[in-house]
Amino acid sequence: MSEAKKYDRSYKEQSVKPALEIGVKRAGEELKVPYGTLYGWVQAAKKCIYTDTTKTKKSQRTQKYTQYVVDMLWELRKEQDEQCAGICDKWQDCDRLFIKWDGSPMNNNTPYFRFKEFCEKNSIRFCDIHSLRYLHASLLINAGVDVVAVSGDLGHSQASTTTNIYCHMFQEAQARTSRAIADALIFDKKEKQGGERAEFPA
Repeated sequence: MSEAKKYDRSYKEQSVKPALEIGVKRAGEELKVPYGTLYGWVQAAKKCIYTDTTKTKKSQRTQKYTQYVVDMLWELRKEQDEQCAGICDKWQDCDRLFIKWDGSPMNNNTPYFRFKEFCEKNSIRFCDIHSLRYLHASLLINAGVDVVAVSGDLGHSQASTTTNIYCHMFQEAQARTSRAIADALIFDKKEKQGGERAEFPA
């Protein structure tokens, strides 16, 4: 029997209310219902966009962005202010960064379809939105950023989670580090360039 079929309809409906009040994660722990199962009930009951708590405290973090990204966000905010002035009382204020034309929260599926459209237009192989997170982690690891910093940037509760998921990438980065040290300790230019090793007189 699947996890979802263990619970009847009445229990599902009663469980949704505390999940909306205190968050799916906390409610799931109190009700002894798996996070994914309870999350599905909430989505089915609401059938709309809502704000929930993060899975872990580490997920609540402050991110730093380059000035280039900040400038783009300010440009987006300027466009939204112009949209608000254009429709006046039809505008809906919300705390979201990415919104619809009337200020209401953007549908969760919109980024997926927009990203897919972008990839098709630019002849890029489409994966999914989560693949961008994987790319982000890969670029950090390849740049030599340490595992603790990468883990904090991704919002993982433990650094071990990061090493488990991206184990092969850290191994490749360590291999490059070893080669870099070995190259740095070779003082003969010919050997560095792939030539024969210099022979020292006896």
